[in-house]
Amino acid sequence: MLDTVEILSLSISGLSVIVTGFFSFLIFSANKKSAEAAVQSARAAEEATKASVESVKIAKAMMDLQTEQKKQIRNHLKRDVIDQVTFLCLYLEANKSNYSAAKMKMFPEKIFITNQDLGTYFTEEETQAIRDAIMSYKAFRILYYKDGEPHFMVNDSFIKDHDKLLELLSKVLVSLGAEE
Repeated sequence: MLDTVEILSLSISGLSVIVTGFFSFLIFSANKKSAEAAVQSARAAEEATKASVESVKIAKAMMDLQTEQKKQIRNHLKRDVIDQVTFLCLYLEANKSNYSAAKMKMFPEKIFITNQDLGTYFTEEETQAIRDAIMSYKAFRILYYKDGEPHFMVNDSFIKDHDKLLELLSKVLVSLGAEE
């Protein structure tokens, strides 16, 4: 028969097997849950990557749209400035040899464009040419118009101012790529 030591030894061995089995089961369960969490984490990362790619696509599309809108606005403003300057050039050229108050009365009060638009939609060279022409035209109007009515005498000073204004207006057309 088995003595007490052998029974105790077998009992401890059996208990060890049961405890080892229990801890093995706990480790297996933890590993299984860890693997499931890793799979879910990978799926979440994949979804986040897809969302990020979509976000980048949307941002790029918005930037492209803004660029296109800015280009369209620039083209519209450019055409508007070219039309105003061309009108002035044509009238100045047409009246060069035959000035009359009636003809000069048809000149616009000013070249219309805002400083904001100049700074936003035109290059530095274009902006400078347009500003020079605007300032020259303002000076011309101050010198040769009183209360909005033409008031001038055709003399050397008037012809010089006329020619300078025409030259600056022509520079605007050249800088904007328009033909006179």
